[in-house]
Amino acid sequence: MQSINAMFKWYARSSVCYIYLSDFEFPVHEQDLGSEHDIRAWYHRIWPTMSPSFKASAWFTRGWTLQELLAPKTSQISFLDGNWTLIGHLSDLLDDVSAATGIAKMFLTEMGFRNQQRQAGVSIARIMSWASRRNTSREEDVAYCLLGLFNVHMPLLYGEGATNAFHRLQVEIMKESDDESLFAWTSNREFSGLLAPSPACFANSENILTSRYAGIRPPYSMTNKGLALSVPRLHLPEMEDNYHLFRIYLNCFRPPDGYQDSQGSLIIAQHPISLLLTGIDEGASCRASRRFCDVLESSEDLTLHDLNQEFLHGETRIIHVFEPQREE
Repeated sequence: MQSINAMFKWYARSSVCYIYLSDFEFPVHEQDLGSEHDIRAWYHRIWPTMSPSFKASAWFTRGWTLQELLAPKTSQISFLDGNWTLIGHLSDLLDDVSAATGIAKMFLTEMGFRNQQRQAGVSIARIMSWASRRNTSREEDVAYCLLGLFNVHMPLLYGEGATNAFHRLQVEIMKESDDESLFAWTSNREFSGLLAPSPACFANSENILTSRYAGIRPPYSMTNKGLALSVPRLHLPEMEDNYHLFRIYLNCFRPPDGYQDSQGSLIIAQHPISLLLTGIDEGASCRASRRFCDVLESSEDLTLHDLNQEFLHGETRIIHVFEPQREE
């Protein structure tokens, strides 16, 4: 358990990291290529035919290898084929690795993932999306392999099941972060809580960004009545079949086409992601569950600046979003 909780730090402190692709074989160049110029020319000539096989390696689909890729600095990572032949360094293979993993090149640069995470505000939803199409041999490891990426720690309980493990991971993340993109996911369920049952639910959340107004909502937490969070009283519920419909707005957004990611200069009006809840209005508080989980909508008539003003100057109410019973 100690080794898994510390694994990300081990990779981050490594002097060199070799990534071994057992299912990829790189052709050995002719021995008469003596100069560096000749070798590079040969490499660029054959690589277009090798690139598809490189990107199809099973290494890019495994849950545990995500932190092997993101923890070390770019210059410390080298790729080897099944014959232990050097394929190239990560800095030489950025386009292919980015295409194989869905991770933008800006997060694979020498600056390092952790520094990018601090300075650029990489959203939780985006990191989860990188893990959404990966798999592990033991089902609980879909959660445990992400501990280092979010810099959280928790006991490993093999046998609890993937859904329970991933639920615990999200609760631990909530204790350390107020990034509400944690709730920005989709699934084919009609009703759910705000916590996702699996990383796969974030497959379409790669382009969700954290707002500069992060932290405007009062603290939220998991209670015995579900996830308790504050919403402005201005967002009054509607009625449908004797139940109330609530719409909550998260401090994250989808950028329009052309938006300059990270520290770009393009200024836009940030329209928050909204979720639809259904439940019972109890006056000072409400009990609800998420509805129509297959949709993430952006509010067109509300900006995150407007939402910030409502929290600063208006009254709020508490909504308890209960979590459905999880599988054992």
